[in-house]
Amino acid sequence: MIKSYNLERLAAVYARQSRAQQVLNHQESTSLQYNLREKEIAWGWSSERVLVIDEDQAQSGSSAAGRTGFQRLLVEVGLNHVGLILGVGMSRLARSCKDWYHLLEICAVFQTVFADQGGLYDPRQYNDRLLLGLIRRLLRDSRRQRPARARREAPGEWRQSRRHKWANDLLK
Repeated sequence: MIKSYNLERLAAVYARQSRAQQVLNHQESTSLQYNLREKEIAWGWSSERVLVIDEDQAQSGSSAAGRTGFQRLLVEVGLNHVGLILGVGMSRLARSCKDWYHLLEICAVFQTVFADQGGLYDPRQYNDRLLLGLIRRLLRDSRRQRPARARREAPGEWRQSRRHKWANDLLK
């Protein structure tokens, strides 16, 4: 699905962690994101044609406001400079549906494809666009439910750990 017109343009790696703590404590994730550059080279881009955008490290993806890296990506795609956007997960690009669909629409207009560990996506193709939208929606819903689920599960986990401690004390 990578066409010659994609290869003629830049390949962009968007690297971002949401919090400074993640940048410091999850070095393997940061390293993995930077190593995506090698994948783009293996797919046919020269090293000079690979653009790593990492200005948004330690910034939340909840809004494009204040995220110069994401705004730069939008501009580069809109100027028809980018043929591929590669990331660990497309969810790192934008948590806001408004920002996500704005990028998706610009990529469709300028024939820019996405790639992550799940595959290669062409936002001009109905099924790919549908899949990207579903992934986006599922991730958003799972994040929204995570705090409530943690509050529900925490008391049960505490009770379970107390039972195991009690049972282990009996076995001593």
